[in-house]
Amino acid sequence: MATTSKLKEQVKSIRKEILSDIYMAVQKRKNMKIKFTETECPRFYFDGGWRDIIQLSIEFFSNSSVSFGWHDERCKGKGANAFVSSAQISTEILLQFHELIYGKEK
Repeated sequence: MATTSKLKEQVKSIRKEILSDIYMAVQKRKNMKIKFTETECPRFYFDGGWRDIIQLSIEFFSNSSVSFGWHDERCKGKGANAFVSSAQISTEILLQFHELIYGKEK
């Protein structure tokens, strides 16, 4: 049986690899953004409500972090106008994005 600390290290390593793959995919795209339709995007609970992530972009002055954006009805304008850093996204949601991004490339 694996120890909890060993399992934590494995999850941390997997998460780092997933984020690295997502970061590289975003970096290769036009304007360093990947957009999703509201029907294909994963949802997560944040700030008192369910959010549909419609855009991934690279965080300003970052060499490894990705921003996850959604349209917040409380803000003016269209498109992604609210963002959260990848540190606040669960590993399960990151896996869903990895599958969306790399599933499209096949």
